[in-house]
Amino acid sequence: MKHLLMIATVLLGTALLAPVQPTHALVNDFSAKAVLPADNAAGKSYLALTLTPSRTRTLTVAVTNTATTAQRLQVAAANAVTNPTGMITYDQGAAQTAPSHLSFTQMLGTDRTKTVRVGPGATRRVSFTLTVPRRRFAGLVLGAFNVTSRTAAAKAKHQAGFANLANYVIGVSLQEAAKMPAPRLSLNRVRYRDSGSPALALTFTNAEPVIIGNVTMRLRLTSVGKRPTTVRRRQLAFAPSNRFTLKQPLATAGLAAGRYRLVATVVGDNGRWRFTRGFTVSAKAGRQATVKRVRAAWRGHWQTYLMRLVDLLAVLIVAGYLLRKLLKWRRKH
Repeated sequence: MKHLLMIATVLLGTALLAPVQPTHALVNDFSAKAVLPADNAAGKSYLALTLTPSRTRTLTVAVTNTATTAQRLQVAAANAVTNPTGMITYDQGAAQTAPSHLSFTQMLGTDRTKTVRVGPGATRRVSFTLTVPRRRFAGLVLGAFNVTSRTAAAKAKHQAGFANLANYVIGVSLQEAAKMPAPRLSLNRVRYRDSGSPALALTFTNAEPVIIGNVTMRLRLTSVGKRPTTVRRRQLAFAPSNRFTLKQPLATAGLAAGRYRLVATVVGDNGRWRFTRGFTVSAKAGRQATVKRVRAAWRGHWQTYLMRLVDLLAVLIVAGYLLRKLLKWRRKH
């Protein structure tokens, strides 16, 4: 019995001490800020400029190394995009967004990324040349400069676990006219995905170079013989001139095979849209989704299941030990 108790204790300790990846704080002691020109928009801490066609402008970012050792700091231009959660982010890989309006990186040409060595306690200015096209552009060109430490990134590759890598984002907002065009939002495609957690993938296009902000989205999903599902999302924002796919999780056990109707109502600070789309979930897709959910549930919670199993084993062992002691006591008395 003592051996069994010892085994149970070891198993329980093993489950409780499941490997947890440590988080390392690397050399992230640096800061970055925009060097604002005299004609920058009043009250803005980022680069907000009204441009003139056929001109060149110099955009400058000041980077400061507050560490006690030298660092290599990278400043990279990026275009504004809408991520799958419905927020505006700045992706260096989005060289040209869809539809094909003018983008921030296009105006920089090949002068998009620079890396400088900054000594401890020093500040360096990193400048980029922006060329304004001869042809006037409407609306807003939105982008940013992402500032990271290449020194910290190199060290992170040689460390186990997760690393905290700082990333400063210096916003850039460019326009030629004060008046913004009216937004045009379209819903291009609706897909059902289930790789362990059921979700809808909604592909939208913001066709005009204008931000659609403060967005509230209401989705109502119906099917014959099934209970309607309603989902609401708030505080979303869609980047200008951008095609993107939103992932909307469903608080259900998954969609059964059948035909579905989706009504999406989108309300922003500069427009309102209502879309109705139909889609089909095949019987094969439903079966595959069920299998994936079971596998994903096991992969995601196997440690929990193991701990519960060990706890149950420990309870049974203790109960058996107490029962044996009770039987011995009764035989003696």
